[in-house]
Amino acid sequence: MRRILRLWLSIVIIIAFYTIGDSQSDNVELQIQSDAELLMTYVDSVQKYLYRDSEKATLYINKSEDLLTSNPSLPDSTLAHHLKAKIYYIHHDGDPLRAFEIFAENRDKIYSDRIPEKLKMSLRYIEAFTYMELGDLESAQFKYYQNIEQGRELNDLKAVSSNLYSLGQLFKTDEKYQAALETFKKLFATIGQTEITSSSWILAHNELAGVYSQLGQYDDALQEIQESIDLAEETNADILKSHAKMIKGEILLNKNKITEAQSIYDELSNAHASELGYVGRRILLSFKGNLYQAQKKYDGAIKIYEELIAFTDTVEVNEIMSFYNSLHMLNSEKNDFKMAYQHLTEYNRLTKKKFEDDRRKETEYLRVKYDSEQKDLDNQLLGAELSKKNLETSLLSSIVGAIVLFCAGLLFLFLQSRRQRRILETEVKKRTLSLQKSYDMLEQSKEEMDEFNRILSHDLKEPIRNIVSYGQLITHDTISNDQTAIYSNIIKNSGVQLYNLIDNVEQYHDVQKTEELAPSMVDINDLIKYAVQKITEKHKTLHIPNISQDVIPPINTYSEELKQVFFHIIENSLLYNTDEEPTIQIKHEEQSYYHLIQIIDNGTGIPKEYHDYVFGMFKRLNTRDQHNGAGLGLSITKKILQKIGGKVNLLNNLDGSGTTVSVYIPKI
Repeated sequence: MRRILRLWLSIVIIIAFYTIGDSQSDNVELQIQSDAELLMTYVDSVQKYLYRDSEKATLYINKSEDLLTSNPSLPDSTLAHHLKAKIYYIHHDGDPLRAFEIFAENRDKIYSDRIPEKLKMSLRYIEAFTYMELGDLESAQFKYYQNIEQGRELNDLKAVSSNLYSLGQLFKTDEKYQAALETFKKLFATIGQTEITSSSWILAHNELAGVYSQLGQYDDALQEIQESIDLAEETNADILKSHAKMIKGEILLNKNKITEAQSIYDELSNAHASELGYVGRRILLSFKGNLYQAQKKYDGAIKIYEELIAFTDTVEVNEIMSFYNSLHMLNSEKNDFKMAYQHLTEYNRLTKKKFEDDRRKETEYLRVKYDSEQKDLDNQLLGAELSKKNLETSLLSSIVGAIVLFCAGLLFLFLQSRRQRRILETEVKKRTLSLQKSYDMLEQSKEEMDEFNRILSHDLKEPIRNIVSYGQLITHDTISNDQTAIYSNIIKNSGVQLYNLIDNVEQYHDVQKTEELAPSMVDINDLIKYAVQKITEKHKTLHIPNISQDVIPPINTYSEELKQVFFHIIENSLLYNTDEEPTIQIKHEEQSYYHLIQIIDNGTGIPKEYHDYVFGMFKRLNTRDQHNGAGLGLSITKKILQKIGGKVNLLNNLDGSGTTVSVYIPKI
């Protein structure tokens, strides 16, 4: 439901900033029109009916496609208008990957120099929105910034406003709320300089209220949403007013002002259906469930969430998952652990399915993107070859006309042509190797994710099964106080195990991100002190180690990444150490291409045959009863060092006890 709402709101803001014309007449076949005029009439009709009557919109999109099958001679701008309407239609049908394929197949037509700049601007906006719907937030963010800069150069403040609005939505989706707050403030400054519809102001206030709410600044959120409600009342925008009031109700629930939230619900529940719209009625039902949950009316809330699951489209996996999660928590609070377990099981099943579906979609998106880039490369090579042939023809004509006087020039041009050919061949090889490397990385990533998903599914089930099973046992009247204490301890340990596993998985996921890192001068000694402090805070029963280390000079490297590296290595050195006086020795050696830092402990050591094994995902050399860890620490360490161009390996100490971990930090 949230994806539908976001798409609906995004389309509203697109319409608000980019005016869409209506068709001249529905009886277009009866008019005498040229092919270009007829196609534009169909396009206008698609855009007119897309959000009013989907059947009519489908009819006109089919008429457009039928007209184009006869290959009429049409201006590029007319074709671009058709592609724009077609992409809108595909987005409305919930298929962003197909929308991206349209862009990839028609990029030369969409961004032709013969297309008006304002039309190209709106197409670039839809392309950025397509990237955002596909989850490629990095590409979407780049495109939005590009559009904002272009809009300012053209003094097109409407285009700047629309892209700022969607960029704020992107940051909000990515949970970068401070960046979203700054972006929406820039939006208000921009739309204050141009004539923008009242609906744009209302939606902008709604979004800003949502950001303040996520930041926990509920008073600021209430102020913004009240601005939205007041403006909606002034302009008789009933649907937008109702939606703003629902947002206000959710904010009041977050502030635990249940009575005020109840008043808002009572008012909205008595509103006419036309004041809510279809999407609004569904959101109101969800708001009612949240209200019942806050009032501890568990049975009523459960009934609502079950009703929402029943008529929510199955493609809305995120929404259905949130309902199952709410049902799980409600039944747990009711002490109905059987139902809580069933809902948690369904939630986990949907989580796994969503993970697999997202992975398939991402793989398909990367394939389309790769094919598109390969097509562009082929076109470039073809153009270069054509230019080369034209150049050779021109040179040959010149040589024939003046062979005696320009022999020296002929030799120079020949050598220059050969040099250019070699440069072109070298560039082609580089691009081919780069594309092959990207493909290999994609295959490797797919294999790793298969293994990651398989192991993670197993490790997640164990603590959840313990929590549910012993949670049910502890409610029995027949168990003694001693048994209750034992079961409670198992539940607590399982909860800690589950928390640590999720925390380690989150760290592993963060390492996989591809954002560009920024190096700085880092004091390694401070990072080691920080790691020891955090470890002793996390494991209060560990002995404080005796650490001796070389004086390490500041290194130009990556602080946050190495902070994790030293944390995981030193944590392992202390966890797997049975000595009553654990010692750690840290040595530094500057090499030609690396800074070598060795962490030497007096722990239990790792047999040589397992030195590679322990760097795998979820790999352990002991049972969880002995050491309650996720088995990801060294895997995270290796991934981080590979990401920054470094490496890590293990050595057994010469005296037969403990381990030496060698960390190679690249010189930058």
